[in-house]
Amino acid sequence: MYEFSSDQKARRKLSRITDGLSVGLLVILPVNISFANFESSPTGEITLAGAKNGGVAWGDFNNDSCLDALVTASNVLLFQQNKVGESCSGTFNVARTFDFPAADLRSIVWGDFNNDGFIDFAANKYDQLVVYKNIDGTATSFVEVLNENPGNSEGMGWLDYDADGDLDLLVQNQGVGTYLYNNDGGVFTSSTIHSANIAGDYLTVTDFDVDGDVDVYIRRDGTADNDAQADLYVNDGSGTFSINNTINENAPNGNKGGVVFCDFDNDGDFDLARTDGGQQGVFEQVNGTFSLKTIIPGSHESIACEDVNNDGLIDLFFSNEINSLYLNRGDFTFTQNNLSISVGGEGEGKGVAFADYDRDGDMDLLLNKNGAPTELWKNNKNDKNYLQVQLTTNNRDALGATVRLYDAATNEAVSGVREINGGMGWGSQGAPFAHFGGIDPEKTYIARVKFVGGETADHTVVPAKLCDYQLLSIDSDGSNNLRDCIEDTDGDGLKNDVDLDDDNDGITDAIEGDGTVDTDGDGVPDSLDLDSDNDGLYDFTESGADLSLDTNNDGRIDGGVGGNGLPDSVETALESGVANYNGGQPVDTDLDNIADFRDLDSDDDGIKDVTEAGGSDPDNNGIIGDGVVTVDKDGLAPGAGLEFNDDVLVPALEEIVDIDGDGIR
Repeated sequence: MYEFSSDQKARRKLSRITDGLSVGLLVILPVNISFANFESSPTGEITLAGAKNGGVAWGDFNNDSCLDALVTASNVLLFQQNKVGESCSGTFNVARTFDFPAADLRSIVWGDFNNDGFIDFAANKYDQLVVYKNIDGTATSFVEVLNENPGNSEGMGWLDYDADGDLDLLVQNQGVGTYLYNNDGGVFTSSTIHSANIAGDYLTVTDFDVDGDVDVYIRRDGTADNDAQADLYVNDGSGTFSINNTINENAPNGNKGGVVFCDFDNDGDFDLARTDGGQQGVFEQVNGTFSLKTIIPGSHESIACEDVNNDGLIDLFFSNEINSLYLNRGDFTFTQNNLSISVGGEGEGKGVAFADYDRDGDMDLLLNKNGAPTELWKNNKNDKNYLQVQLTTNNRDALGATVRLYDAATNEAVSGVREINGGMGWGSQGAPFAHFGGIDPEKTYIARVKFVGGETADHTVVPAKLCDYQLLSIDSDGSNNLRDCIEDTDGDGLKNDVDLDDDNDGITDAIEGDGTVDTDGDGVPDSLDLDSDNDGLYDFTESGADLSLDTNNDGRIDGGVGGNGLPDSVETALESGVANYNGGQPVDTDLDNIADFRDLDSDDDGIKDVTEAGGSDPDNNGIIGDGVVTVDKDGLAPGAGLEFNDDVLVPALEEIVDIDGDGIR
């Protein structure tokens, strides 16, 4: 059972369904659950009172790996997440307010339209469309590059509709039609892909048929004589759209609300869910044809979809006066609970978007509210059964790309399809990651990606090996970008991929094998191992460096490391990257071409170093302890008198490595 966790519980209302409901094709199962382990964030983080009718968007606007948020109100506010050291704090400050005169803001969507690595954004209201260019990631650097009156605009989304490598902008307008702003080198030119006198509402941009080009679904109102029209524009790959009429809206009211594409049955294509004034519909897609599977009663406007409980199934969230979460059971039936989430008055839910802002592996929720404060809800599911996938192309997030997970052993699909979306729901946008729940973090998967344009890529991943945050980054050039997943072993502020001395022992990684050599076979490579031969002596102690440089006897040299990671105190000159002892090489006392830090008898006197150091070696193999050794994450074994940490143990290999091939291990 899921329960609320918050000190503001008394200020919320929980409306629970007490009788089983069967409405149309929907099966609603009444259970006593809360909003899936969610709790409200502390007051003042992302709270914004007053009249609000528009969307919200998550994105990393300053490239610090911490998600920020854009919120529409009478203006657009950029809430920047504070970073403490290498960690995202989960707290926010208003970094900038973007002024809109007499605003009734509607959609807010981000996208790096000029491929410079900094995400830009677009915002609109009934008579104004503005595109802001992000110059260098600082809040003050945003400048307007487009400001015009496109008519009564509502829904928006970024997409590379013509697969030319840059992002274009789609804008839906009430009573005017749908404008496509083609991006040519950062200059936008508008054209109309649909003209009508029937008012339009919100939209989503998704490659619903997973063929490598981005399609568009647009909500439009009904009339007294006609049901609302569902305009599903199918992209043929060249940027030419045709209408697919297989979705019957059957919803003649005058306020269509939001729409999302998500793979609710995990069959590898995108199904559809949309709101309505009296009933919500969930449609199953089979080979490009949509059929209504579920009718959800109630009056809702905004919608979002995500796997909130990490069971591998995409759930649904609807919002208006009552906020309802529907947990997916996998067969187009859902388990419902209704929540009146209000920490500052009742209000009406408007724009909503999911993102894992605190990087704990579960999806949190940002909800904009009209007449009440905006609310940030933290998900406390907190398990490791997840994988986040970031897709990039042309130096930017690959909006429109899709990804699915496969079992690496059988090549069978183990998930539904996910996307990097450019705009959906009620004028909103989620994070630039595809979230997979319900996975085994120790298992090997293939992340199979399809980029806009049809290019595909397969990447093997074991989520648990992606360090603390299980995020896999894949670029369209075929490379894995593991920058965010690389550790900083010695805690000097430099990640291992740019650190010349990953363990700060004064011996450069190049000499220690750059992660490819494990002398003692203990599972920790020499470049991370503080005792590479497990003789009970630190590598630093055997290196030839001045022993006074390690005052706390932890095997790491004290003091600064500059910009290259090699301790300043052992460099020939600052930033030289060359050690100042023994000609830049570790000491080899017996001149046998094996440095002392790898030599079990470094002075060739017939007495093992471990014995000379006072360590226990019952089997007389030169290794501390008896039999196969188990070490901690720093390569240290118990019994050596070194700083052994039994919180993180590494299983040993079967044999000690003969590094120089002379037959002596």
